[in-house]
Amino acid sequence: MQVKLDIEQPCGWDEHAARIESVRAQLLKKNLDALLVTSLHSIYYLFGIDRLVSAGVFCGVLLCTDKPPVTISYFEHGLIFEQSPLVGEIRLWERDHGEAAETVAQAYVDCGRPRRLGVESSHSAVSPDIYLLVDAALRKQGAETVSASEIVTRQRVVKSQSEANCMRRAAEILDVYYEAAFAAMTPGARECDVAAAAVAASYRAGGDYCIHPPLISSGVNTLFRTFHAPTRRHFRQGEVIVLEAGAAYQRYNIVASHTVLFAADATPEQRLHYAAAREQVNRALEQLKPGVRTADLVGVKGERGADMVYSTGIGFQDVWYEGFPLFPEGGNADDWILEPGTFLSVFGGVEKAGQYMMLCVDPVLITASGYELLTKIERSRLRVVG
Repeated sequence: MQVKLDIEQPCGWDEHAARIESVRAQLLKKNLDALLVTSLHSIYYLFGIDRLVSAGVFCGVLLCTDKPPVTISYFEHGLIFEQSPLVGEIRLWERDHGEAAETVAQAYVDCGRPRRLGVESSHSAVSPDIYLLVDAALRKQGAETVSASEIVTRQRVVKSQSEANCMRRAAEILDVYYEAAFAAMTPGARECDVAAAAVAASYRAGGDYCIHPPLISSGVNTLFRTFHAPTRRHFRQGEVIVLEAGAAYQRYNIVASHTVLFAADATPEQRLHYAAAREQVNRALEQLKPGVRTADLVGVKGERGADMVYSTGIGFQDVWYEGFPLFPEGGNADDWILEPGTFLSVFGGVEKAGQYMMLCVDPVLITASGYELLTKIERSRLRVVG
């Protein structure tokens, strides 16, 4: 008798099935006969399987254009995959990743040796060593493997109604997080005390585990530009504090950042730098609407600033954004066109050399006519806490 786990899902199996068919259509369009799905994000999005504890242990699904899927799973995770009616036959391995690679190759053979096989190669769930083993085993059987990491990533960017509901709930929880953080910034408080209070508040509000860590830095440590975990450092009067955090609901996450001042009135210089960071964000927001290429966004880039735009959604294993950032200049953004249903975090930052960093990040939703701001917290001026 199959064990049925008590797992909450953001949408029904019919929606997952429709996503799979959309991916198959993309494979045909790109002249691919199959896709080896290995990203934690993709497996959750397509098949409804949450593999939080499985990063670094190979699992994948061979998705052909004209045959049922075949899933390759570590034997201890077989029960997880059994929860989905969409994963097809489940083949288990248990000894080492060499065995996993051979299991993938045999599935490829049994599926009729698809001529061109796309693989998800640009994510952190499969280490380079494991990827090389799998690729070598497939090529030994005659597979022509090509990188196809962008197929599911691009499809995930525009959210369905069920996904959008989760994102909006995550935005509400993130506001709760920040209000709790501001309230906890009292004389004698440490960065870690604030993180504890804010994370606890987000869970009490119904939030889930969030892949984006609670980043809090203060004083000169704000020059880390949010790449700084909360420490036992006490806040000091008159110094700048930068908070960047995410909140999640059923794996869908929203990210924002706020800069505040501790226990003192802002100096004219501090107000000027904060206003400059906000201006970077505001100028980007003014341009957001359907049909805009992210490469054409102007006014985002600022001297030594954060200056970027991220799409947000499913968060797993080191990656809280939808595949990659939407940089305003060149690269991956050249053909990225904004569409209704896309959730974004818009970054702006200005640095006072050798002293502090002011960072502002607004979470928004692209709508039919423009954008909708998802945070309710006042952001127009530098907030004083403590």
